[in-house]
Order: sequence, then C-alpha cells, then structure tokens
Amino acid sequence: MKCKSCKKQMQSIMVTHDFVIKGENVKVINIPARQCPKCKAMETPKWVLDQAKRYADKNVKSIVDFAKCEAEETALFIATQMFW
Repeated sequence: MKCKSCKKQMQSIMVTHDFVIKGENVKVINIPARQCPKCKAMETPKWVLDQAKRYADKNVKSIVDFAKCEAEETALFIATQMFW
C-alpha cells in the first residue's frame, strides 16, 4: 500500500491506542497499522480499530494485547471447526 500523501510504500508497524470503556481507560497494544517511512503518516483500518475496541470492551484489564486476543480467537475458531 502506498502513502496517500507522498506515494512512498508504507511499512507495517504495531501501534497502541487508548479507549475509554465504561469510564475507564483501556490501552490496547500491538495493533497492526502502516506508516510511511518518508512523511511518517500512519494508517490503521477502521475494522482493525473496531476489533481493538471490541477486545478492550470484553477484557477487564487496563492493558489488552491485540495480537494475543487475535491468536486466542483464531485458536478457538480452529478448535470449533475440528468438531464439525
């Protein structure tokens, strides 16, 4: 994917985002995003942020690891598919 501003190839990075869930601050770490190496513009798809917010909402911790939640969901999906 190319940067919308300077047209350089964007690089994959991990970012942190803070959400307020039920009046409490929840930090979600290891969210995949892209950043331009030239102008430093960043982009995180809306569906990824929506997923991060869902993970923040269903966890009771103040710090949630997006990558770990994704791995757990994938493992659960695979386990349920084994019985069908």
